[in-house]
Amino acid sequence: MSAASRYLALRFIVVFLTVLSLIDLLSMLLIVGYHAYHPAVATGILAPMTFILAGASAAAGALAMVYALLSYPAYRKTLFLLTLITLGIFGAHLYTINLPSLYTTHTLSGQLGRTSSDNLVTMTSSLSGSTLHLTIAATGGDAIGSLSVAVGDTALPSSGLKSVPSPTEALQPGSQDTGNWSLGSPPSGPVTLTYQDLTCYATDKQVDGCIMDEVYYVPAAQAMLSGEKCAPYADNCNLEHPFLSKAFIAAGIAIFGNDAFGWRIFEVILGTFSIPVLFGLCLAITKNQRLSLYAAFLLAFETLFFVHSSIAVIDVGAIFFSLLGFLFYFAKVHWWKFDSLVLTGVAFALAAVTKETAIFLFLVLFLYHLFFAPGSRKQIILSITKLVVTVFAVFAIGLQIYDGALGAGAATTFVGQIDFILKYGASLTMTPTSQGWIDSVLHTPITPWNWVTYYSPIGYLITNVSVSSPTGSYSYVSAGYYGVTNQFEVWLVYLWGAYTFYLWWKSRGSTFASESDGKEFQLARLALMWFLVVFLGYLVLFYYGRITYPYYFISAVPSLAIGGAYCLTRTWFPRPVAYIFLAGVFLWFFIFYPDKAFLPTQVRVWLGH
Repeated sequence: MSAASRYLALRFIVVFLTVLSLIDLLSMLLIVGYHAYHPAVATGILAPMTFILAGASAAAGALAMVYALLSYPAYRKTLFLLTLITLGIFGAHLYTINLPSLYTTHTLSGQLGRTSSDNLVTMTSSLSGSTLHLTIAATGGDAIGSLSVAVGDTALPSSGLKSVPSPTEALQPGSQDTGNWSLGSPPSGPVTLTYQDLTCYATDKQVDGCIMDEVYYVPAAQAMLSGEKCAPYADNCNLEHPFLSKAFIAAGIAIFGNDAFGWRIFEVILGTFSIPVLFGLCLAITKNQRLSLYAAFLLAFETLFFVHSSIAVIDVGAIFFSLLGFLFYFAKVHWWKFDSLVLTGVAFALAAVTKETAIFLFLVLFLYHLFFAPGSRKQIILSITKLVVTVFAVFAIGLQIYDGALGAGAATTFVGQIDFILKYGASLTMTPTSQGWIDSVLHTPITPWNWVTYYSPIGYLITNVSVSSPTGSYSYVSAGYYGVTNQFEVWLVYLWGAYTFYLWWKSRGSTFASESDGKEFQLARLALMWFLVVFLGYLVLFYYGRITYPYYFISAVPSLAIGGAYCLTRTWFPRPVAYIFLAGVFLWFFIFYPDKAFLPTQVRVWLGH
């Protein structure tokens, strides 16, 4: 009896808990979706379902690790290291998930009948008989939320205010609120106003959001939860992208609250779980543990991927589902009556419903299957037709469900939304006054050529602290989210890309010396195709006049991790140099990690990031 067969009961428990977790998660998403369609539906049941999800998924993960360690002793060290990397990245995400704070609380006190102010708020009070009248004006540059008033030690009810500012209905700069309270006895003590300075709120758009495009996706998720019918170009609807990523953000808000944790937690989960999925993909093809672990390491510590996994944006979900599709395809995963092609198609359809740019990654698989799948030409055509039909059917049905429930105007059908997506994308053209993001040092537009050479790190959100003292002045970054790829991994593409292309040319019509060499080359060839499809695709769009933002390159990041791992594990590549390279990757990641409050201040000053 094999080792794996001895632990069938444990495997059954793992499968049961995994299925329970998936059913629970899908049920939660359905409840959130139904609440969006019919806001009167209560969502209180989400709280206990969250505890079930957390408990079942954590237990499934822990027991799955125990099962793998017991059943596959040869993999114990590798699985242990993979677990450390994954949990380490998850912990690093949780450390920064609430950074920066959505608000800071301030108090302002003043005597009755006088005007008091600070750099954000001006408060004027007057007393007429036993009635207190208060005028509160937002005189600074930030929006104000959650006002509360007290006279002496007595808190006054918020119902006395004309409106009650909150994070979703903030007191905008330049506007004011008034309040009237009937006091039962002559007041004693000053009037004290407590308010929130909304530091993670876009006053120009009057929406929540802090880092990069959160100002588009968080409001879109909130609109979904409110049941708002969304038409093209309607405020806060963001119909230029499909809905699933914003549904995950909405689910986070519904479950955990309208705060940074709720906005970002599902992106954190999808980004973190992309690491073991990539490991599984590499292992399924090559059976090379070191190569697979290196690939997981390179993805885990890739700066652009980490930052986009840390915030409420939509790119990482598409990559996660695409990686899952590649894994289903190469591991030949099947379930019930669904073969690997159907499951692969479903995964890529979910990726496309998350963000339409997943079409690039599906094109990689399409070309790979077309040219390298075993079987006759007829079998290949039939199987690829099956794959394409599955992707299209699931994508169209998923988008139609959303458009039918929450769409308006031309977006009540998936055809209408696709038409809008294509027209919107075509409108993002380069003009003399609109050239996309500009390099802060070179003062030139950042183009796809810069993606594979170098561009200055883009500050998605940078908070500087300046300190002056008798001994001198200094400043450091207290919170820094940078949009930049890990250049160690980018520059390595020239080596592994050229080497893979050389082997591809050399091995035409011949076989490799060993089966393992052939399998590892198969993985490298996939990585090279992946990189070229994404890079050349955006390069063509750039030369046709399309604005190409540098974070679009994130779709190619898994291929950089795979190709880099292939290069570092070649017999001709010195292992000490590979370790130095991995250390360099980690150092780059560390320098651009968003929050380094655990470091001494002088070290933070020296780093400058």
